Order: sequence, then structure tokens, then C-alpha cells
Amino acid sequence: MLVPYVLICGKEYGVLLYQCSSLNIIEKGPWLLMALKQDILSENKAYWTQRAPSYSEINQRELSSRSREVWRETICEQIRTRFPERRPQELRVLEVGTGPGVFAIILAEAGYCVTAIDLTPNMLAEAKKNAGALAEKIAFLEMNAEALSFEDE
Repeated sequence: MLVPYVLICGKEYGVLLYQCSSLNIIEKGPWLLMALKQDILSENKAYWTQRAPSYSEINQRELSSRSREVWRETICEQIRTRFPERRPQELRVLEVGTGPGVFAIILAEAGYCVTAIDLTPNMLAEAKKNAGALAEKIAFLEMNAEALSFEDE
């Protein structure tokens, strides 16, 4: 079963939006199947570095269409279902693999505190550009999803 994004909600940690290539649903829950070796990581980074502008154009069209509202309604409904007692500004969302920032932008518009990470500086530059005035409300960080470097809280 292929799923472009997985929404993982944790009671204490907030929301994690993880872009992935596959999701294996197992009885006890979702397990992300990913194995990135250094050479694959380098190839991935090189590919998305050169692809950033054209991929961003595709996502800009999505942000300009009805898809933006559909995504916002869908994701926010899922978050509200998991956290009915919490307002958006009380929840932190981490988007892993933000690319041109579509979901980070949509969630920031909805009032969530968003951190968006990506492996490639070019994608982060596109995400900031696409976010416009919202860019100051989103923490955009260059980071490897396989080796998150956040301070423990």
C-alpha cells in the first residue's frame, strides 16, 4: 500500500508529518520501511537539489488550487480527532521532508506551530519562498530525517 504522507500523532509530542515511499500496516500499527545508506542518501540529496525549482512549481500550482483547502480540512480534522482538547497553537507539528513546504504552509495557516525539515538547502529555499509572509512563522531546518538533531526537551 503506497501512502505519500503519514500523519503520526503522539499524545505528548504533538504531530509528525512524515513523507515516505511506503507504509506497511501491521496489526499493532504503522511501521515505516526505510533504509537509507550513505550512497543512497547522497544520490537523494543530489537529485532533490537539482529538482527543487521544478518540483516547487508543481507544488505552487497545488497551493493555488482547491487542493490547498482539501488538504487543510483533511489534515486538521485528523489532528482535531486525536487532540480534541487542544487548540492548533498549542500543538507542535514536525514535517519531515518538507520539500517546497506545501504542508508546512497549510498547517501554519491553520495556526499550528510548525517545524519543517529537509535534507536539501535548495528545497528549503523554495519552501521559504513559497511560504511568503508565513515563512517567519515556520522553523525551516536543514536536517537528515534519519538522524534528527533536536535538543532533548
